Amino acid sequence: MTRAPSAAFYDAIAPEYDTMLGTLPGDRWVRDAFLHLVRETVKPGSLLLDFGCGTGTDAAWYAEHGYRVTAYDHSHGMISQLRKKYPEDIGEGSIVPVSGDWGFFLTEIVNLPRHDAVVSNFAVLNEIPDHELLFGTFADCLSPNGVVILSMLNPLRRRSSGLVRRWKRWSAYD
Repeated sequence: MTRAPSAAFYDAIAPEYDTMLGTLPGDRWVRDAFLHLVRETVKPGSLLLDFGCGTGTDAAWYAEHGYRVTAYDHSHGMISQLRKKYPEDIGEGSIVPVSGDWGFFLTEIVNLPRHDAVVSNFAVLNEIPDHELLFGTFADCLSPNGVVILSMLNPLRRRSSGLVRRWKRWSAYD
């Protein structure tokens, strides 16, 4: 399997991604609400798979709050930004960056230690065409009592909102 079409897109915008995301209305509120939900649901010390970690902003928050994080993104550019932003967390082993195409994720992530939770914020799952296969892989990489916490955009709401033009600038699928 080759890299998803959006990987090249995210590679290209990786250096500006944090600034671009920060201009979206509600960005801080959505991020804070998601992180609060993770903290309420998963105890610190747990191993998290941050699926679609982007530049690592959430992964760094998890590490700061006592979680161990496998930070996966299919965009090598995003993982490169994560490495630049959080070398101490990586050096300490609280964040382990992982990048590879979807085929790599689907076959290799299950070879890592079992995770206590899969977390995925900011609608990265909207980019995945086969949710059944993805969720089967999540199940295979979770510990027996593991949980999945994710956010998705309602595609109908997204198309009817004022954010469509801005999102189309970023999304390879619209």
